Amino acid sequence: MAGTRLSEFSVKNASIPESGQAELWDSVLPGFGLRVSYAGTKSWVVLTRVNGKQVRFTIGRYPAISLKDARDIARQKLLDAQRGIDPRAEKRAKRDAEKYTVAFLGAEFIRRSIKPNNRTWKETERIFRKEIYPTVGHLPVTEVTKRDINDILNRIVEGGHGTMSNRVHSVLSRFFNWCHEEDYVPFPPTFGVKKKAREHERDRYLDDDELGRVWAAAEKIGWPFGPVIKLLILTGQRRQEVAGMKWAEIDLDRRLWTIPRDRAKSDRANEVPLSRMALDVLASLPSIDGLVFSTTGSTPVSGFQNAKERIDIESGVFNWKIHDLRRTVATNLARNGVSQQIVGRVLNHSAGKNQGVTAIYNRYDYEAEKREALDGWGEKVRSLADRAGELHSRDAGNGQ
Repeated sequence: MAGTRLSEFSVKNASIPESGQAELWDSVLPGFGLRVSYAGTKSWVVLTRVNGKQVRFTIGRYPAISLKDARDIARQKLLDAQRGIDPRAEKRAKRDAEKYTVAFLGAEFIRRSIKPNNRTWKETERIFRKEIYPTVGHLPVTEVTKRDINDILNRIVEGGHGTMSNRVHSVLSRFFNWCHEEDYVPFPPTFGVKKKAREHERDRYLDDDELGRVWAAAEKIGWPFGPVIKLLILTGQRRQEVAGMKWAEIDLDRRLWTIPRDRAKSDRANEVPLSRMALDVLASLPSIDGLVFSTTGSTPVSGFQNAKERIDIESGVFNWKIHDLRRTVATNLARNGVSQQIVGRVLNHSAGKNQGVTAIYNRYDYEAEKREALDGWGEKVRSLADRAGELHSRDAGNGQ
């Protein structure tokens, strides 16, 4: 690679090629040169080898970078190359830092890891948008520190949302572990950061009197939320599963409701035997094609919070959540002598949860056992509903 001593004069007056680009190499510092394009742009370049592999990179443009400064920068880069350090690494790292921010990779994490494997991905997306992005969304993932993580979690706890702080902790831990696995960060900054709030497993369930009053309130508020609450009580299934129920999933002759795998949270289809009382509820509903509970014809009902508040007022039962109905069913089934295994099957818990590893391999569906359990439960609910109805009539007759 022949060259001449580059000078301010030779650089300033370098000939412009008619097409493409031309390169002038410096005899003072071999591997350092000037590249001139047909458009007249002049850039400082370095050509060297790193670990036996030829490497070419650009330092910057002339005259923004003078000959002296460019030669000094090139000399240091060439020394780095002799030590096996790729002179492009710093530039690449800066470019990656500008691109791979928490916001950018957060979206990638949801798209590539969470969305395909988790039906509740929208909640993860909401946590990023509301709790994480406002604080560190603009930062390159490599610049997020353990202190940043603690600051986010402490702020949420100080706002009175300890449980949410723990949810954010879980999301951040999964996110930075994924970033580490994908080689975006050398080490997760969440490592060693503990959850900030102590959570107690919720154990609220409705006793017989409360359940009867909630049933009566559901009867009073009527379509569509009243029947949803009733079926939640009678089947023990999840709210989104009942709210999204389709007529095509129901076999009236077999008294069976099949929740398909793509709608079941456990990622496993569930056959739910329908008690006589559950069939009575379904028979009282308007005949609409498609969804059982819909006010639009195309989307499941929503707005449970307002419906729940109405039921609270009508029933006089407070301090409970809709999900507590599921725990109420489980508690009463166990009280009726139903084994824990069958209770788990009714609730469609994930394979192995509270049942041992053997449950993963056991494909028997326990339809007969589940039917016996839910039929017995349906009869108890009928008696509680009748008693609540009698009390309501008595109170009305007394002018209460």
